[in-house]
Amino acid sequence: MIAQEQLSNDKDELKAIVYQLIGVVEEQKLIIANQNERIEAQSQEIKVLCKKNEEQAQKIDELSYAVSILKRHRFGKRSEKFEGENATSVDSTADNTNDNMDTSTPDNSSGNTSTTTSPDAHL
Repeated sequence: MIAQEQLSNDKDELKAIVYQLIGVVEEQKLIIANQNERIEAQSQEIKVLCKKNEEQAQKIDELSYAVSILKRHRFGKRSEKFEGENATSVDSTADNTNDNMDTSTPDNSSGNTSTTTSPDAHL
C-alpha cells in the first residue's frame, strides 16, 4: 500500500494509481470467481464420491454377508461334528439303534430259515 506521504498532488498521477488499483481489484475478483467455480465443482465431485462410497460400502456389507452364509454352508457340517466323549457316546447310540434294526427279522412259523429276501424288501 502506498503511504499518504508518498502520494503526489498531481491529479493525473493519482488517477493513474486509482485505475491501476481498480485493475488489480478486477483481477482479484476474477481469480476469486474462478476459485469459487473450482470449489463448487470439487464440492459436487465430493458429493458424488461420497454417494459412490456409501453404495460401495453397502455392496461390501452385502457381499460379506453372502460370504459368511456360504462359509457356514460349506464348513458348517464339519464344525458341527462332535469331538471327544460326545462323539463316542453319539456314535455308540447310533450303533445300538442300527443293531436293533438289523436283529429284527420276520416271524417264520414254518421253521424255514432259508428265506431269501431282496435288499429292497425292507422298503
